[in-house]
Amino acid sequence: MNSSNKEYWENAAKENAMFHVASSKTDWNLEEFLNDGKERVYKWVLPFLLAENKNPSDLTFLEIGCGTGRFAFHITQHVNKYIGIDISQAMVTEAEKNLSAFSNKEIMVGDGVSLSKIKNDSVDAVFSYAVLQHIYEQEVVLNYVKETVRVLKPGGVAKLNLLGGNAKSGIGLRFIQIKDLTERSLIRKYLNKILSKIGVSFRVGENGYLRKIVIRLLKKLLPEDFILPLVSYYKAGVGMRGEGVGYKIVLNSLNGMGCTVKIQNFESTNLSHWYWVLIKKNA
Repeated sequence: MNSSNKEYWENAAKENAMFHVASSKTDWNLEEFLNDGKERVYKWVLPFLLAENKNPSDLTFLEIGCGTGRFAFHITQHVNKYIGIDISQAMVTEAEKNLSAFSNKEIMVGDGVSLSKIKNDSVDAVFSYAVLQHIYEQEVVLNYVKETVRVLKPGGVAKLNLLGGNAKSGIGLRFIQIKDLTERSLIRKYLNKILSKIGVSFRVGENGYLRKIVIRLLKKLLPEDFILPLVSYYKAGVGMRGEGVGYKIVLNSLNGMGCTVKIQNFESTNLSHWYWVLIKKNA
């Protein structure tokens, strides 16, 4: 078991579970939190399943890193059976509460390194977003990808969000188009990183006027398809972002495993920073 990572996420869940699942806001209420998940499910999950000619109501669906049920609350309403797995017992407990109205769900605590509780060829679809990025060891990330193929039924599909190979400790670049800047999160996120590093406990709030002014000015002065480089410093480690895995390494790891694999950009970011791995197991 990845015990250090487990300890981190148990503590994070007890401190502020919704924030540690979705860090764009510190003071979520449950309704806002679940609505945020709904937007993403309708953007990333359901269109993917339909594009793969999968009828959601027929599916056994697995989510790796279910957290407190931000996505699960909405996915469960569309699928035949939802299975969620998370490293944190505290997260799972919250998810059980948030999904208490649904009988077609199963939430379980995982070991942090595999999908050992899931049987071979037992699920129709697997999804994971902003989860595998927190695993420091590249071999564990790759194992989850391989485990995904193992648990998929023949013809099953998966969509996994991974951190790219340029996400090493130190100073790095992230690229984002002007049209994708959001007033609620971007500037706040980076200002809070700086404040944290210099030991200041104050956090820039969700409604910071300076952030809104800067983003509105950028959108007014620059074309929407202009790619803005963002410089940031980060240190990989337990509970934080891992070192990242290049998509070519992922492709090589799945070679000969009886599946087809596609790599897709995540939003407008460069493949070297964020990407989706789309998997279809051979029938």
